Amino acid sequence: MQINFINPVLGACTGVLISMADLELKVGKPYKRNSDTPVVGKRITGLISMQGKVRRASVAIVFSDDVLAYIAEKMLPKGSMEMDSVAIDLVGEISNMILGRAKGELEKVGYDFKIALPTMMIGYDYLIPHQTSSPILRIPYESSGGAFYVEVCFDGPPLSAEEAKAAELRKAEESTQSESDVELF
Repeated sequence: MQINFINPVLGACTGVLISMADLELKVGKPYKRNSDTPVVGKRITGLISMQGKVRRASVAIVFSDDVLAYIAEKMLPKGSMEMDSVAIDLVGEISNMILGRAKGELEKVGYDFKIALPTMMIGYDYLIPHQTSSPILRIPYESSGGAFYVEVCFDGPPLSAEEAKAAELRKAEESTQSESDVELF
């Protein structure tokens, strides 16, 4: 598993949940999950698929009703709690926010992915259909609202020296472009 892929994704996940849902988070010890092991109990999952020229990846964020109720209380107006419909919308919105932030962070280190809209799943004891053949890395989180986890899969070669150098050049170019030579009145 590519650490320069995982770290931006987990950073995006953590950043979104801290800033948008005001969660206190503690990341647990990652472990490999067998692809034929289902989620246990009722869960709501946002599955994000990413496709590049030579790489493929997917990220799933998996919540229980209890964690989502806590997050909904923080993010949504009071009284909007028909939980199944709210849960799907809320996980979709959280997945989109994570997706946007992760895509930007991944581009900074040299990855180029096309990203699909999240696939939403809700139910009991189902398999998450990651679209890769690589091992599934599950990262458990403890939060002020309860436990949840993120799964990450990545197929493809590591970043080449050329891709990493191109990313560094883009970063340098962006930093010089942000310095404006226009005077405002």
